[in-house]
Amino acid sequence: MDIWSALVAIVLISLLFNYLNRRLRQQGLQRKQREHLAQQQAEIDTLKRRVEALEKQQGKCGEQTLSS
Repeated sequence: MDIWSALVAIVLISLLFNYLNRRLRQQGLQRKQREHLAQQQAEIDTLKRRVEALEKQQGKCGEQTLSS
C-alpha cells in the first residue's frame, strides 16, 4: 500500500468516526429531550390532580355553606 492509499484510508476512517460520533451525540440529546418532556408531563399530571382535589374540596365547602 503506497502512502496515498494510506492517507485516503485514514481520511475515510476519520470521516466515518466523525459521522458516528455526531449520530451518537444527536441520539443522546434526543434521549435527554424525551426524558425532560416526560418529567414535565409528570409535573403537569401532578398539578392537574392537585387542581381537581382543590376543586372537589371547594365544592364540598360550598355545599356545607349552602346547607347551613
